Amino acid sequence: MSIKNQYIGLSLRILFVVVVGIFYAILTSINPFPILNILIWLTLLWIFTSVIKETKIGLTRIGLIVLFTMLLAYLIPGVKSAFFISEFNQLYLGEDELGLFPNLWSSETTNVLISFSVWYKKVFFAFIQEVFY
Repeated sequence: MSIKNQYIGLSLRILFVVVVGIFYAILTSINPFPILNILIWLTLLWIFTSVIKETKIGLTRIGLIVLFTMLLAYLIPGVKSAFFISEFNQLYLGEDELGLFPNLWSSETTNVLISFSVWYKKVFFAFIQEVFY
């Protein structure tokens, strides 16, 4: 396999884990049942291990595990805190009725994922409000 194909494969694996991580954070944010969140988490771990097992080189496998863990550690709290803050603003600041997704949630999530300082502020606020406990 050529170097170009290896980089394309690695890039697609990383993109896949990013998409799955964001999807997981969205599902656990809108889902109120803890048992379903556990099942979703187990599915995420199964996908994670399946992607890692496809890698042939041991050192690359360790690097992917570290990279995927760091990506998921950035994505999941960021998306969940953006969801919580949008929901908080809508409920407690009296904007509207709450639907499945709060207003301005998608733009807040984009800001959180692009800017680390915004991510830090939102995750810090969500932890103060004890969202993740």
